[in-house]
Amino acid sequence: MNSFISEKKKAKAIKIIKSFGVKFLIFILLIGLSYVILYPFLFKLLAAFMSKDDLYNSLVEIVPMHWSLENFKYIIEKTEFLEALRNTGIYALADAALATASAALVGYGIAKFKFKGVNVLTVIVIVIMLMPIQTLSIPLYLNFRFFNPFGVFSLFGSKGIKLVGTAWPMIIMAATSLGFRSGVFIILMRQYYIGVPNELLEAAWVDGAGPYKTFFSIVVPMAKSMFIVIFALSFAWQWTDTFYSNLLYGDVKLLPTLVSMLKNIKLENSTYYLDYVRANTAELMAIAPLLLFYAVLQRKIIQGIERSGLVG
Repeated sequence: MNSFISEKKKAKAIKIIKSFGVKFLIFILLIGLSYVILYPFLFKLLAAFMSKDDLYNSLVEIVPMHWSLENFKYIIEKTEFLEALRNTGIYALADAALATASAALVGYGIAKFKFKGVNVLTVIVIVIMLMPIQTLSIPLYLNFRFFNPFGVFSLFGSKGIKLVGTAWPMIIMAATSLGFRSGVFIILMRQYYIGVPNELLEAAWVDGAGPYKTFFSIVVPMAKSMFIVIFALSFAWQWTDTFYSNLLYGDVKLLPTLVSMLKNIKLENSTYYLDYVRANTAELMAIAPLLLFYAVLQRKIIQGIERSGLVG
C-alpha cells in the first residue's frame, strides 16, 4: 500500500516538473520574442535621452549613462518643429471637422435613403478604398495645380487657379469626402446608421419633421460616439500623413515633412548616427501629442467602434 502511494506521489511530482518545465520554456521563448519586437522601440525611446558622448560610447547599449535633453533641445531650437506642430494641429483639426461632417451626411444618405443607384454608389466607395492611392497621385496633383471645376475658369480664358501649396486641397477633399480615408469614414457611418431603427425615423416624419430636422434632432445626438471615432481617425490620419503633405501642400511646414527631411541622412556623413537619433527624437516628439489625444478619447473611440457593428 505504501509503495502504491509513493509511486502515485512520484508520478504527480514528475507531472508537476514537466508542466513547470514547459511553462518555463514558453516563458523564455516569449521573453526572447518580446525583446526582438520591443528592442527597436526601446532603443528609439532611450536613445533620445542619450548625450552625444553616450551615443559614441561602445559601453552604452540601450540605457544611457548620462541622461540628457540635448536632442529635444536641438529639435526645438535648430529646426522648425514648433511651426510645423502649429500648422499640423490646424490642418488636422480642420480636416477632422470637415471629414466628420461630410462622412456623416454621405453615410446617412447611403444608409437610409432608397434611390436609384445607391448600391452602385456604395460599391464605388468600397472600390475607392481598395484602389492604391499612388495611382491617383498625378491626376490629383494636376487637378489642384490647375483647379478648374466644371471648366468655369476656361470661360474667362484661364487654365485654372493654383491651389497646390495651400490648405485648399485638404479643405476641398475633406469637405467633399474625396479620397481613400473618406471612403473608410463613409462605410463606418453607414454601418452605424443601418443599426438606427427605421421606425424611429418614420415616427419623426409622421410628426412633421423633414429629413434635415430628423437628421439633426434625432440621428446626430444618437451618433455622437461614432462622430468621435471619425474625428479621431481623421485627426490621426492627417497628423501622420506623408502622401498628401508631400504631394499637395508644398512648402507648408508640417510634422510629417519635417520628420521625413530629418531622416533623409546621407550614410557617409560623419555625424550620421547623431543625425539619425535626432530624427528619431523628432519622430517621438511628433507622435507624443497624438498618443495624448488617443488616451483622452480612448473610451469613446472603443465605444463608437463597438456600436458601428464592425466588431464581434
